[in-house]
Amino acid sequence: MDKFLIEVVEDREEQRDFMVEILHDVASRAGAPIEVRAHSSLESVLADDKLNQAGLVILDLGLPDAKGRVAHDRVREKVHPYLQIYVYSGTDDLAVIDGLREEAATEFMLKSAMGARELLGALTKAIVNGLDREAGEVENVA
Repeated sequence: MDKFLIEVVEDREEQRDFMVEILHDVASRAGAPIEVRAHSSLESVLADDKLNQAGLVILDLGLPDAKGRVAHDRVREKVHPYLQIYVYSGTDDLAVIDGLREEAATEFMLKSAMGARELLGALTKAIVNGLDREAGEVENVA
C-alpha cells in the first residue's frame, strides 16, 4: 500500500509541528501508512511536485504570501477536484468562513474553537475519509 500523502500548510512553526505530530499519532493508531509534507508558505506547497498526489491538504488561511480565500483558491486550482482540503484557520471573517463551507473546502476548522481533542477527531476523520476515498478509486480501476 502506498503512503497516504498529507500536505500541511501553516506558517507558525509550533502549530505546524503540532499538526504533524498529531497526524503521525492518528496514523500510527490506525495502522495507516502516511507521508506528511509540511510547508510554511503557499508558494512552497504550490511548488511541491507531489501536491497533486496528496489525499489531504490542511491549509491555514493566514499565510505570509496569501490571505483568506486566495490561499484556498490557489491550492484548489492546482489539484484534482476531489482533493480534501481542510482549512485550519484563525480567521474571524464570517463571509470567508461561510463561503468556504458552502462551496469549496471539505472542512473548516476554526483554531480558536478547537482544542486538542477536537483537532484529533477532525484529523482522524480526514485520514479515514481519505483512505476510504483512495480505496474506492483503486476498486473502480480494478
